[in-house]
Amino acid sequence: MSLRNCNRCGVVFSSRGSRICPRCLQREQEEFEIVRDYIRKNPGATVAETSIATEVPVEQINQFVREGRLILSRPELQCQSCGDLIASGRFCTKCLAAMRRDLGRSQPQFQSQGKSEPTVGKGDPPSKRERFHSKAAIIRRQDR
Repeated sequence: MSLRNCNRCGVVFSSRGSRICPRCLQREQEEFEIVRDYIRKNPGATVAETSIATEVPVEQINQFVREGRLILSRPELQCQSCGDLIASGRFCTKCLAAMRRDLGRSQPQFQSQGKSEPTVGKGDPPSKRERFHSKAAIIRRQDR
């Protein structure tokens, strides 16, 4: 845990990775529920209409959409790479496909430099043994 300033209200709080304090996080969740309920009752409403009706700022509604918590019925956001209109997330499908393709190309280069794929326990690649472990479990194993 570290101390940081809340991105919304500026108060200092003990963070566990969150960008906003617990009070603002609660307020954000309440705003999300208000927006979600409005959209359910008014399908097809634009971001501007929703903002006016719910008194939740347009920027906050757009953040919910970028996080994937909401999906617009009509694309209103811009892809952060090419600028095409999108309904949810940060990137359009074309840019996501290009990023995946480029990432796939970089992996063989990484391996050709003599670096091996990271492993997770007993030498198996992560795809064979994908598991999550708590920090306490890892420490117990190291103590044995």
